[in-house]
Amino acid sequence: EYPALLVVINWADASGFSRHVWQLAWTIRPFQSHQYHPDDLRTHQYLALEATRRSGDQLGMAYAHVGVSIAELSVDSRLSMEHTRKAIDLFDAVGEKLCQAYAYNDLSGALWQSGDGQGSLREAERALALFQSEGDRLGEATALTGVGEAKAKLGQHEDALQYFKECLEIAVPSGHIYLTAGTWEDVGYSNEQL
Repeated sequence: EYPALLVVINWADASGFSRHVWQLAWTIRPFQSHQYHPDDLRTHQYLALEATRRSGDQLGMAYAHVGVSIAELSVDSRLSMEHTRKAIDLFDAVGEKLCQAYAYNDLSGALWQSGDGQGSLREAERALALFQSEGDRLGEATALTGVGEAKAKLGQHEDALQYFKECLEIAVPSGHIYLTAGTWEDVGYSNEQL
C-alpha cells in the first residue's frame, strides 16, 4: 500500500491536484515518522508545501508547514521551529484555533528539546489557553503535560507535578494510553528530583 500511496501523491502533484497532495502527505506522515522513512517524509512534506504555495491554499500550507517542521525536527531544529511558527500564523489567519493550539504544543516540545525551558513554557501556556477556550479536553491534557515538562526543565518540580496531576485527571478516564504513560513517566522524573 505504501508504495502505491507514494505514486498517487506524485501523480496528484504532476496533475495539479494540490489539495490532494497535502492531504495525502499529511495522512501518510505518521507512518513515515514511526516507520522511519525520513527521506520520504521530507520529500513529501516539501512537495505538499510547494503544491499549496502554487495554489494559495492557506489551510493546506499551514498543515504542510507542520509536516515540514516534523520532517526537519531531527535534522535542523531551528528550521523546524521556523516552519511551526509559520503554521501558527497561517492557522490563526484561517481561524483554525485548535490546529493553532496543536502547533503551539509542537513548538513547545521543540523548544523543550533544544533546552529552552522558558520558551517551551511560554508556548505550552499558549497552547493550554487555546485548548481551554475551545473546550478540547484531550488537547488540554496534552498541553498540561507540556507545561509540566517545561516547569520540570526549569527545576520547578512541585509545580510540574500539579500540571501532571491535572493531565492525568483527563487522560486516564479518556483511555489515552500514550499520554497517560508518558505523563506517569514525567511524574516519576519530577518525584525523583524532589
